Amino acid sequence: MAALRFLRQLGRSGIIPQLKFSFTYQVDNFREMPEFVDFCESMNCDFAIFERLQNLAFSWDEFRSKAVHYSDHPLYPEFIGVVSDPRFASPRVWHDFDYEGAAKMPMEEARQRTNKSHPVQKALGVRVAATARPTLATCRRNAT
Repeated sequence: MAALRFLRQLGRSGIIPQLKFSFTYQVDNFREMPEFVDFCESMNCDFAIFERLQNLAFSWDEFRSKAVHYSDHPLYPEFIGVVSDPRFASPRVWHDFDYEGAAKMPMEEARQRTNKSHPVQKALGVRVAATARPTLATCRRNAT
């Protein structure tokens, strides 16, 4: 925890431009997602990022047993209950939830958020572009 408190202090002082914590959700940890949002807020981080498990190292059967985000997973209804928590609609939470019933911020708010430039982005000549999934942002070089 000392290292995390140090990161929080770096973020507050402006030494690091953004403090973001990432969470890859799967069957073993999806119930902890709301607590992770609370933790990120307690650390004063800029964003809590949630991404679904990707199959990078598992057999197909092992991956499918862990991938709670698939609608045919036995715990999928419970997962949807977790991601419907209003905390996930916060502007400080970025996620890849495209599930019916998941909490999302309004589309216009997401567009506004993805179009805001950060000082580091400006310095690098990078802008954030709204995508088909407005809860996620991609950076690209500004051609102008």
